[in-house]
Amino acid sequence: LRSDRHSEEFFQSIWNALGQDDHWQGEIWNRRKNGEVVPHWVNINAVHDPVNRDLTHYVSVIADISNIKDSEAKLSHLAHHDALTNLPNRLLFTARLDHSLCHRQSSEKIAMLHLDLDRFKHINDSLGHSYGDQLLLQVTERLNEAVNPLDTVARIGGDEFAILIEEIEHAADAAAVADKIVAAMEEPFQLNG
Repeated sequence: LRSDRHSEEFFQSIWNALGQDDHWQGEIWNRRKNGEVVPHWVNINAVHDPVNRDLTHYVSVIADISNIKDSEAKLSHLAHHDALTNLPNRLLFTARLDHSLCHRQSSEKIAMLHLDLDRFKHINDSLGHSYGDQLLLQVTERLNEAVNPLDTVARIGGDEFAILIEEIEHAADAAAVADKIVAAMEEPFQLNG
């Protein structure tokens, strides 16, 4: 029942609750025999002798909540990422921008670039949304190749992207990234030939 994810103080708080309230419930990470660490919801009750009220034993009900945790993680991912491109969405981009603004040193610079695809609506209207989706995926790939892996590329709207560049020294560094992106976008896109 030990996964090494909890401190001794955590387990002591469980014993304290059992001693005071005869009951504890909560989430614990346990280790299976094969070594896999899994989340469990644990409910522990102290059982007392009905005559003299001496503690006789504990009864625990343990439920594996791995599926619930997996579902929560998937929902969180869906809430913060674009379904087509798997890039961060506007919500996650805004959170990262806010975090960057709040936690940077006064001398540190950041840059934000905004990219809007010209005539994208024409592609969707004339060729269909599947072609538009192919184009967005190719744009995503080129953007990811053009920026540092630590920077954030986000899809913030239908054909709008934003790039957060952190830890730059000069405005020219952001301009260089913008030039690299423009050069990548100037290359022809192939959509089903």
